[in-house]
Amino acid sequence: MGQTLLFADHVCVPDRVFAALIADQDDDAVRDAIAEQRRLRPLIEAGIVVPVPEALGIAARAGAVDAMTQRDLRRRDLTDWVRSQLIVEGPTAREAMFISAIDDFDSPQMWLLSRRLVLDEQPDRRGVFTARLLAAYDPAHDYEPWKQQNLDKAVGEYLRHANERLIAGKVFAADYLTTSPFRARLLARKGALPDQPIHSAVWADIPILPGADPATLARAAAEEEAVEDLRQKVRNALRGARDLGTGADVLTGLGDELAHASRKLQHAVRTERRWKVIAPTLAGLGAIALGAAGGTAAIVGGVLSAVGGLLPNLADRATRRREAAYLFYLANRTPRPRR
Repeated sequence: MGQTLLFADHVCVPDRVFAALIADQDDDAVRDAIAEQRRLRPLIEAGIVVPVPEALGIAARAGAVDAMTQRDLRRRDLTDWVRSQLIVEGPTAREAMFISAIDDFDSPQMWLLSRRLVLDEQPDRRGVFTARLLAAYDPAHDYEPWKQQNLDKAVGEYLRHANERLIAGKVFAADYLTTSPFRARLLARKGALPDQPIHSAVWADIPILPGADPATLARAAAEEEAVEDLRQKVRNALRGARDLGTGADVLTGLGDELAHASRKLQHAVRTERRWKVIAPTLAGLGAIALGAAGGTAAIVGGVLSAVGGLLPNLADRATRRREAAYLFYLANRTPRPRR
């Protein structure tokens, strides 16, 4: 979130409390979901992060998901590419097979083979066959047809899952942004890659903002002029980027530059605080004390002198808050929460 938040006016995240409740999960799971949502409270209250019931969005457009998936399955170039990205483990000792995608973060899909069907002989269950699972691996059996069937199913599952996210995004007027390299490549193959700057930022090594707490991110997002300066710098930097990898490298370099600028800014603030704030204030207070014997006019003159000494620092501060480096400075000066 710290890498992409400032490139969007709003960020939709799955409502994990809603998801836990409709999945009828236990109290501990619901409690954990509530705790995670409460952690984002500063961003939610600011209207920057919006929890959305993802399952509701998918259910509302289930027909669109089916139609999009059917179109994708008819694209031989797309299905062949997805199949080339899959890793097969098994059959295992208990005739199970696991299929996962390269560079994906989700758990592998699992299939169990049943080659033994038993006819139920009970009078009230005539015609019912029971499958026996987790049988021992048989080296003499040809598992290849089962493997190919599972690969076909896995391709369909990955395509459907991507389409569910895309459709849910449309329901909530958002773009689907993934942190999975496999799913990013899949979106590019489908021609549904989201806005390039924000997507490149997912892979960029931005050194400070991802470590900031939600309250700090909310304060940073409220600095509208600095955020706009950051977005303009990103647009300029990515102008010659040809792909996500190049864009990520460019943004990593930009992040390093802004981090360096924020450290220089931090040193400058300390110096200015000492010489442009403390010294003029002490001088003004001294003038007020000395002028106390001279009456009201002398005191007013001392106050104006102190205020006049502070005005240049206030002007410098206002100028700094318009620059992108100020966002990194703001994140860096906030103590990190203990884990």
